[in-house]
Amino acid sequence: MPEIDFDPQHKRSGSDAFEFDRLKLKKDERARIVLLEKPTFAYVHTLRAPKIVNGKATKVEKETRKGDTYVDFDLDFIGRPLCNGDYGTIADKGLDPANCPACKRATETDEVNAPERRFALNVVRYAMTRDNKLVQPFACQNLVWTFTETTFNRLIEIAQEHGRLVGKDLLLGPCTNESFQKFEIQAGAQNLWQADDNVKKTVVATYEANKVADLERTCGRKAETRWMVKDIDTIAERWRIARGEKDATEPAGSAFDKGMADLLGNPNHGSKVDATPADIGGMLDEPATPKTDDEPSAISSAKPSNVSDDPFDFQDVLDGLK
Repeated sequence: MPEIDFDPQHKRSGSDAFEFDRLKLKKDERARIVLLEKPTFAYVHTLRAPKIVNGKATKVEKETRKGDTYVDFDLDFIGRPLCNGDYGTIADKGLDPANCPACKRATETDEVNAPERRFALNVVRYAMTRDNKLVQPFACQNLVWTFTETTFNRLIEIAQEHGRLVGKDLLLGPCTNESFQKFEIQAGAQNLWQADDNVKKTVVATYEANKVADLERTCGRKAETRWMVKDIDTIAERWRIARGEKDATEPAGSAFDKGMADLLGNPNHGSKVDATPADIGGMLDEPATPKTDDEPSAISSAKPSNVSDDPFDFQDVLDGLK
């Protein structure tokens, strides 16, 4: 076994040591933030499998959205790897089994889900007093906010009602579920960071000095194909135990195993293209009017009457403070 010294040169860098401060609310907590950039998104696989205790799968009581309860398997979180498929292919077909083992497994069983979009952006959180005022002296913190499609759709609704969100204050909370970060999101009546020059300078300086550049890695972890295959095999084995199957024959399925050798040696594995299914930034950046019955799938880019024709340009703010 190799030895290693306590020396800074041996400190792990890159994805294995990627750290960032995340926006998270505690139970019943509220927060006020300002968005100063457009979001980034990545396709990820959220991997879960039955929890095994003493060789048996455990079950728990769960609750539906309507409040009804039922008993189901207690699922462990295995990981959230970035999808190794081609983004253009995923946007077109929903998955890319030729390049991603998790996508391939998703075509064969419901033990693994198809990739989903996960979003991330830097936000600045204000330090507030209990009576909902800025603390004195003023303080704030740059955090990374990661969220799912549901939250993204809620932000689009706010943009439709209040205009572009870059430079906009948002009110979050109260948090009703800390584990799943469920809380209400509303637009602030005013943007506190613009009310005072000192506050503005502090917010901008905090954002510029602490923003995370590589937001894709905040959405999920980068995983080599071999490690993703190992996770998928673990999931298959746990489901075999949960179903009471005694023989561990081909846990990932014969069709899955047959294609893995080619996938592991695919030189184009993990490639991504710039094609996206929609203008993600534009949805949060440009105001829109609600869709009508004549336009069931379109989001209009027309401005609501209460939005100024003078667009907010955060770069102008940065230039003015230099």
